Amino acid sequence: MDPKRQFSYLKLLTATPSFAQWITTSGSRSSPLQARLVYSWLAYRSRFGLGASARDISLHTGLHPKTVAEALGALSGLIERHENNWAAIEPPSGLFVQFTPSKPEHWSDHYAYMTLFLPQKGAKVEYPETSRRFTLNHALIWSFLYRQAKDEMVRRFTVSGAASLFGVDEKTVKAVLDDLLWLRLIDREDLGRSSDITLLPLSDQHLPLFQQKAETVSKKIEPSEKKPRDIATPYKYRGDQWDTSRRFCSGLMPQKKAEEAISKAQQLGNTPDDFETMFRRAKEWHEKNISSGKVAKGNFGKYLNACFNSRLKKFAEQNKEAERLQRIEAYHASPEYRQKYADDQKSAEADPLHRFFTPSCEAVLARVRFDPDPLKNIRAWDRCSSALHKSVSEHVREKNLDIQEQMDLQGDIKFNILKHALSALNNYYRQPTLASSKNFVTQINDAIPKVAPGMQLLNIVPQSIDNTISKT
Repeated sequence: MDPKRQFSYLKLLTATPSFAQWITTSGSRSSPLQARLVYSWLAYRSRFGLGASARDISLHTGLHPKTVAEALGALSGLIERHENNWAAIEPPSGLFVQFTPSKPEHWSDHYAYMTLFLPQKGAKVEYPETSRRFTLNHALIWSFLYRQAKDEMVRRFTVSGAASLFGVDEKTVKAVLDDLLWLRLIDREDLGRSSDITLLPLSDQHLPLFQQKAETVSKKIEPSEKKPRDIATPYKYRGDQWDTSRRFCSGLMPQKKAEEAISKAQQLGNTPDDFETMFRRAKEWHEKNISSGKVAKGNFGKYLNACFNSRLKKFAEQNKEAERLQRIEAYHASPEYRQKYADDQKSAEADPLHRFFTPSCEAVLARVRFDPDPLKNIRAWDRCSSALHKSVSEHVREKNLDIQEQMDLQGDIKFNILKHALSALNNYYRQPTLASSKNFVTQINDAIPKVAPGMQLLNIVPQSIDNTISKT
């Protein structure tokens, strides 16, 4: 009995340890093996441009619906949903073992796989006094032995190797081997650390263990009478500016397809000259597809309309984006937005942790007094700001970033240090008594370990005045 002729099977993609890590870090309770089985089935379906619902996946893989749901959650980033169906997308490199096919037809052809004969739902291993389920693990180990066997024998088989290969427990592998031995699917000779396993011939008693291929029903084909082909309806010209475009299409497609293409060109605001340019370009592409073997005969009318559909889709997206920007611009010009902006700015001035707050010179001097003289007060703040900027620059320079990254990081660090320092002094905001420069530098040094650990503290303190001096 040839299993490939008798049993239903799928190509189980060969995963790397990175795939198991992907599934484990997802937080799902699905095992890497269950997730790999679901992804392999979806990859097979994608060859035909098809997806599968969770119910279909459960039906064809034999997994419980809850297990399928967990596996789909673990495969986030490797699958996408289209309405009620799930579809596999090409995975990033490193998750599956690479393979170089001679004539690849699909991205899954570039990955190695193992033929997995699927277990029958409800199949059991019957013992005299008990029974066990014939599970995916049973089918997996037997499929692996079937593939590895040479002259019906697998030499130097190790339990630890199989457990590592499929991400299952060694006790599970041992229990599966005992069940396969009891079912007379294998004979096993213990060699100590390894064993030689002989595959035994399949019999009728083994059929209920695996899913059977659907029987093909033969159908006698009755001869049918051939009817003469319909004579193509001649084009009807309308005497408008688009008749030239219709003449281009005549003989290459039915007039219905030509009118559809002309209608789409009009929606795009094209002229007959634009239509001619697009027509000639599409015809050239279509002929290249035929000469390269990408398509056999092709349907140029359908292809031309597909080209216009693509342009219409892009045109609609551009219009949608233009409308969105126009709505934003109108909103920014509205009295409501101006009032909201003014309210946000007022709130930000009074709250250093507000998302719109900017630690400007005015924001600092509204909370800190460096010197009673206004001019000296500003100069003292400039010295303090320069000292902080120098300290931040030295800290960032050690990170070996490019110039633009250094500048961005310097601005972010200085911005956040000042926000935290001014937040601690916010009770001085526009009060008669402001914080001293010494107090301000102390708060800066308190903020540095939180914002930039390892950065040198600010040791240059600008001219300090008594904290009791009132704002004038």
